[in-house]
Amino acid sequence: MSQEELAKRMLLPVKLIKVYEKRNVDPPLHYHANFKAIFNVTDEDINQLK
Repeated sequence: MSQEELAKRMLLPVKLIKVYEKRNVDPPLHYHANFKAIFNVTDEDINQLK
């Protein structure tokens, strides 16, 4: 999924998606909630990728 598609689904500007994808930047909690709902993943799934 492109950053543009993700931004559209999460109702966020692409600029924020780019910032959140950089290393050592923790996005706000609503970003995680929306991401988990859209992609049907758990915190464990996300932490495995870190």
